Amino acid sequence: MLSAKTLAIGTSFLHLYFTLFPTSNNHLLAVTKCAPIALLTAQLYKKSPYFTVGMSLSLLGDLFLAYHDKYPSFFIYGLGSFLLAHVSYIVGFIKSKYNTRTNFDYKSFLTVFGLVGGLMSTLIVPHVDADLKIPVMVYGATIAGMIWKAYDTSATVSSGITGAMFFGASDFWLAYSKFVLKEPSAFFVMATYYLAQGFITKFALE
Repeated sequence: MLSAKTLAIGTSFLHLYFTLFPTSNNHLLAVTKCAPIALLTAQLYKKSPYFTVGMSLSLLGDLFLAYHDKYPSFFIYGLGSFLLAHVSYIVGFIKSKYNTRTNFDYKSFLTVFGLVGGLMSTLIVPHVDADLKIPVMVYGATIAGMIWKAYDTSATVSSGITGAMFFGASDFWLAYSKFVLKEPSAFFVMATYYLAQGFITKFALE
């Protein structure tokens, strides 16, 4: 029997195929998009509560975003789901046995938040509709927080910070393609997203 990990990899490649060669079956796209994350959630179940919650919220976010073209309000619901997922991941990184930080690291805090804030404020936020500016900025700060706390574990294992960086790249390109380019970049967004979730799962299980 194929393992959940093998099935997650297989279904992620299947969805990436559909990003390059689209199908008109929206339900099939939604299933292939969500299946890898559902399988990773199954791997984490009862083994890492905070990362399980985060992965489950990511799955919910994927479902909302899979249909946001048809239901525009689903975009903000998806954004909210992923924001809560990042909060759960932040708690997971803080409580991880690999978190060696015992004091407040101003250098890493200023570096991460300065970089993320600079990119968001100059490249993304000016192009965002007024009613979405604050939610997008809050989301950017949250993912910066996740990257920052993942960094605290990087002295021991690299999978956490690697996953967080891939997540940041995926979310940045999703926002850039949606608000600036005004055209989809699904392959890059989903490829980096699946890598992010895969590395975060690896971290949680180590």
